[in-house]
Amino acid sequence: MHIVGVPPSAILGSLRARWGLVDSIVTVWGGDVVIWAADVRGGHDKKDRRIARIARDVVRDRIALCFYDAELRDDPALRRSCSDRHVLDGVIDRWKAGQRLDGSKVSVGRADIVFSLRMRWKLIDSRVTEENIIIWTADVAGRGKKARRVARIVEKIRHSREKLEEDQNGIVVDRFEEWEGKVCRLGERLARRIEIRNDSNVDVLCTVKGDVARQRGFVIDGDLDFELRGGCSREIVVSFRATQMGVKKSIISFDFRSIDFNDDENSVDEFTIVRYIHLRVGDPDDYDILKPSSPYAKTKNRFFDGDKFSNPERVVQHAGTTAPFAQTLAKYPIPPELLKLAAFERDAIVKKFDGMFRGEDEEFVDARYEKIDYSSYLNVKKYAICMKNLLWMEEFQMRVYFDSYFLMQISYTFYVGGAVDIKTYDLVNAPLLREGRAHYKLLVPGLAESRPSVLRGDKILIRDTGGSKYEGVVHRTSQEYAIMDLPRSFDRTFIDGLRVDVRFTFSRTTLRTSHQALAKIAETTTNEESQLGRTMFPRLMGTRPLNAMNARIIRPNQLNYYNRTLNQEQQTAVVGIVQSVARPAPYLIYGPPGTGKTVTLVESILQTILAAGSNPDSKILVCAPSNTAVDVVVERLSVVITEPRQMLRLVAFSRDKATVPDNILKYANYDEDKDCFTNPEADVIKRYQIVAVTTSYAGRLPNLGVLHHFTHVFIDEAGHSVECEAIGCLALTTKQSTSNPPVTVLAGDPKQLGPIIRNDIAKAFGLEKSLLERLSQLEPYARSEESDSLGNHYNTNMITKLVRNYRSHSKILDIPNRTFYDGDLIAEAEMIRSHRFVDWEHLPQKGFPIIFHGVEGEDMREANSPSWFNPDEAQYVKMYVDLLVKDTRKNRCKPEDIGIIAPYHKQVQKIRMILGAHGYKDCKVGSVEEFQGSERPVIIISTVRSTVDYIQFDKTHKLGFLANEKRFNVAVTRAQSLLIMIGNPLTLENDSNWESMIDYVINGGGYTGVEYKKKDPRNNAGSSIENVIRGIHVDNSDDEDTFVGVSHVAGQEGPAWRSEE
Repeated sequence: MHIVGVPPSAILGSLRARWGLVDSIVTVWGGDVVIWAADVRGGHDKKDRRIARIARDVVRDRIALCFYDAELRDDPALRRSCSDRHVLDGVIDRWKAGQRLDGSKVSVGRADIVFSLRMRWKLIDSRVTEENIIIWTADVAGRGKKARRVARIVEKIRHSREKLEEDQNGIVVDRFEEWEGKVCRLGERLARRIEIRNDSNVDVLCTVKGDVARQRGFVIDGDLDFELRGGCSREIVVSFRATQMGVKKSIISFDFRSIDFNDDENSVDEFTIVRYIHLRVGDPDDYDILKPSSPYAKTKNRFFDGDKFSNPERVVQHAGTTAPFAQTLAKYPIPPELLKLAAFERDAIVKKFDGMFRGEDEEFVDARYEKIDYSSYLNVKKYAICMKNLLWMEEFQMRVYFDSYFLMQISYTFYVGGAVDIKTYDLVNAPLLREGRAHYKLLVPGLAESRPSVLRGDKILIRDTGGSKYEGVVHRTSQEYAIMDLPRSFDRTFIDGLRVDVRFTFSRTTLRTSHQALAKIAETTTNEESQLGRTMFPRLMGTRPLNAMNARIIRPNQLNYYNRTLNQEQQTAVVGIVQSVARPAPYLIYGPPGTGKTVTLVESILQTILAAGSNPDSKILVCAPSNTAVDVVVERLSVVITEPRQMLRLVAFSRDKATVPDNILKYANYDEDKDCFTNPEADVIKRYQIVAVTTSYAGRLPNLGVLHHFTHVFIDEAGHSVECEAIGCLALTTKQSTSNPPVTVLAGDPKQLGPIIRNDIAKAFGLEKSLLERLSQLEPYARSEESDSLGNHYNTNMITKLVRNYRSHSKILDIPNRTFYDGDLIAEAEMIRSHRFVDWEHLPQKGFPIIFHGVEGEDMREANSPSWFNPDEAQYVKMYVDLLVKDTRKNRCKPEDIGIIAPYHKQVQKIRMILGAHGYKDCKVGSVEEFQGSERPVIIISTVRSTVDYIQFDKTHKLGFLANEKRFNVAVTRAQSLLIMIGNPLTLENDSNWESMIDYVINGGGYTGVEYKKKDPRNNAGSSIENVIRGIHVDNSDDEDTFVGVSHVAGQEGPAWRSEE
């Protein structure tokens, strides 16, 4: 019946007043909720609870839909970004903050919003719990009903195993318990009889569906379609032969239906029982070494610990244990208002920074979700304020930890404690031993790998069982032990083996010197014509450039080179630096992998002080971000500069003498009497023509009294330095002269690893971009499509790109050359080195020295470590080392010729364990960062991330930082003559760089391992999958647990953030 002219309010009023069908109408979150009488019967208390529950659910659903409509419905790009649960959580938080600013209180949590979007509104199609991946209904709407159904069922198979394996209706199917987690050896054959038994009185038909299992290499023998009478049983045999190492997972489904559907008493509805298969192929003994030490469990929050380590008793400092500054270094603490914003209003701080960089008049763009090059908005006037705020955000990451639940209970209360990163290394109930008469020894797991980084002079906080707190000072380190001084009062209660809680600390000195440099810039750079202004923001040279520093040198052939092997581009760079007509704009030596940038830098330094016509009063500061890189430059300079009185290697107090090479030590500031490196007087430092120091230590030179002194600054590996540290080498130490400004030279590769930055907001606003990379993107350093007569595409008065690669075989160089270097690189490595393995007997394709070994492995975590490892890939690494060192007729190599790179620290540890167990301790195993600047004849890369599913269908993989293009570039350019990559191609194909590499290797004939087809049509719900899962019922009302993701930053567990001193 159609009622015309009756308004809805009248109908609702009648249902409530006349018929009593509506119990009440409740107004919640901007709308009315109807409470039906039938839903709230059963007493007053029960009614109240039911009304409250209904109202709460309606509020939740309305808020969830409001969020989706406001943020995601009309923004497909943002919706795709929100496939990552971490990103989705951030967008929800941003939206909730906006609602608060508009006066609306949003009391629903992120997990409730996600639940409602999936269960109430069906806007989320599926959720991959293990990977924290959201699949949106709007993004799969074009698949068709069949594909969407398959996707939902596959999701159920992944996460509802217990329910699907249940025996039903008196039917019992044997399981594969004996195979569960079993490690079988290569070549081994397994067979399992599976009994299907009918303990009921109902006769059924059984269909065994094993297409998916067959695709994974399992063989099913026996009748697969049969009648099963009550009280009877049948058998099938499932067998498997191990041909490749890795993980094998699959399912076999058993569909049952009644024979006689007309007999209601002796029939059952159709149902399916699923049996899961999970086994591993490899060496059982090796897997015992590699398997998780214990199940993974998140680290409990021990950061919010109040005053656990506050106000400790301190050591009385003695002469030689500290190195005071001649000039005071200010503190530069994080401003309280910024600290509060960073802790409680992250949306507000992003908006604040966006306005700071782009201008308050620009429409707000959230840097966390939209990639913007904020460095392009920097100028002289806003540089210092922007950079110091980013530096404070990075320090915030180091210093402060907040518990999100606790913050809900308090209002603008914050706790400033030790470093977030370094707190992860806290020790609980650790034994403390006596070392000699005056010191104490503490075992620090991971110390040998700088996890944590503990140096001489660092402070360590101790808390004993009685609650007394002490601050120790590190005297020295030895392997895994930190030897320290503690207050004398500690000795009165100490007994050997005393158990203590330990917290490590970090020094703010490098942060403070960076702020000091920024303060100087703020004082002196009022316009772009100032000396520092033109150094940091170079412009194209006008018609009247400065005179050349050395007017006698005009062409490369006019120099008498100390290194006679320099190529054309290297000589061009040396002449450009010697002339320096563009100063104070920096000169860039753009050095892709293996092109000899350090050789060029060293020659430039020598020519600057020794070439005919050079200025004898030149004072040169040589810097690099690491001690190793500085030592390399000094070692090469020492071939020509043999007199220690000409060159000073200034070493920090914290460095261990044993780590300084003997041929470097004679140039260093080591004091034999005090047995440490000391700070020389400023007058002593100024006597040397060359001073070599880390970028971190260079920032302290003004505080040692070395001000406005140097005429030249050379920074090697400049792409790896934080920009503020690099500026610290320039702002206060160089001579200030408009007519004759200092020369700045930066050598490095902006396409390789940049500085390590932890804070996501600081990253988003550009702190992870080095000075070298930022400058290389400015117009004066831009690449031209046209080249000069010598083939240069750059203005050689400003920059020289080195293009001759002396490291790698041309095939190894091909992909990075085309991807990152415009195809400019020329392979000129000596054939005896680069072609060493072109005919290696284990190459899939002779003449193509690259292997990609496809592995279906399983990434894992263990204990409290968030870092990933993959035991299957580790076994393949060991296999290839065996082949290279032992199992080959020719071209054998030594273990030290092999480098092994893994992106996760836990995988590095596991590979070291397995190789050490087989006598290969001399193989270098490390992260990508540890291999920057180094090379090996053979490089093996383990990519780690891989998830093998029971059904491979539309699986979205999360690569995390493995997809970082700079890490990819560094990893694949370390090999001289053989590159072996081990990984799951189905995972890696989701990244464009890895996809290109896999395609390249396949086309070159270098692919081996698991069968792989690019962009496999598995995404289209193949008929074999549909056939296997046809009988599996999907219950869309499943109430699933909410899930919490592991931070992608924590998952990396990369190298320490502290700068080398």
